[in-house]
Amino acid sequence: TTSLSVVENIENSISIYPNPTQNNINVKFEETISNASYRLIDVAGREVVTSTLNGVSSLNLDLSNQNNGVYFLMINIEGEVITKKIIKQ
Repeated sequence: TTSLSVVENIENSISIYPNPTQNNINVKFEETISNASYRLIDVAGREVVTSTLNGVSSLNLDLSNQNNGVYFLMINIEGEVITKKIIKQ
């Protein structure tokens, strides 16, 4: 079990910009991430994108083909899930 402070540290080490966005979202991690995965889910709960993260410190998501609205980026790092809200305009 990971302590709450560790989860908060992981969550605080992730920056997402620009948010709101019109096309692309950049996700930046303070450290290199391995053995992780992410899912982008729309407000209706549909999985839009899913992939793994190995040896990366940043991620670029192209949302240009997605409808405007609210999305949730769920990042699973070592069993801990961090959810970030993204707005596409």
